[in-house]
Formats: sequence, C-alpha cells, structure tokens
Amino acid sequence: VVPRVGADGQLVTPVTLAEAVDAAEKTAIEAAVKAAQGELGEVARLLDVSPTTLWRKMKRHSLKE
Repeated sequence: VVPRVGADGQLVTPVTLAEAVDAAEKTAIEAAVKAAQGELGEVARLLDVSPTTLWRKMKRHSLKE
C-alpha cells in the first residue's frame, strides 16, 4: 500500500474498496434526494432501488429521511 498525502500535507489512510463504495453510495443518494426535492419514492426510482432499500441505506449513512 502506497501512503498518500492529503491537501493539508498530512498522511491519508488508504481507502478500502468498501469505504470507496460507501462514499459513492452516500453521494449518489444525496444527489438523488436533491434532484427529487426530497420525495423518497422518486429518489428510490431514480436510484433503481426499492423504498425499503433506500430507507436502509439512508439510515446506514445517517441521512435524514
């Protein structure tokens, strides 16, 4: 593993694949919530997931419903 240096000059802990996927998932949910103006049924449709899956992922990422 090659150490990385952040913008502040500090060493950055390497990102695991799971961490990268989680970050991408959270970003996608946040963007869809904004695009759908908070209408969760529409958010689920935009992301092609069930409303239950969306709720579970939002809860995991500490996103407001």
